[in-house]
Amino acid sequence: LVIADFWGTSHLHLSDVERSEINALAALAPLVLVSARAWLLDAENNDLDLVALMPKPLDMENFVAILRQALEPASPSASDVTDVTEGEQSTNLPARETLSVFVLGWP
Repeated sequence: LVIADFWGTSHLHLSDVERSEINALAALAPLVLVSARAWLLDAENNDLDLVALMPKPLDMENFVAILRQALEPASPSASDVTDVTEGEQSTNLPARETLSVFVLGWP
């Protein structure tokens, strides 16, 4: 899960270049984008391939609920379970409370 504060120069309307950057980041991992920019009011989560688009100031209860929902493991279908071979499942995973912060020079 990636939580990003918008980094671009678009204020009233999201530029095509910045839209492409958001889509590229969302392709790497589920993305929650936080912004106080005016273009956010007209944007759609599905249009940008986001888990959520959160306006500032953040409604913390809603923000936490969205993060919890995004972090819930998907329940695998029966075909997914039978297709997993031994040794492909992750074990010894960090607790959900683990926090990693990466500062990316984007782009």
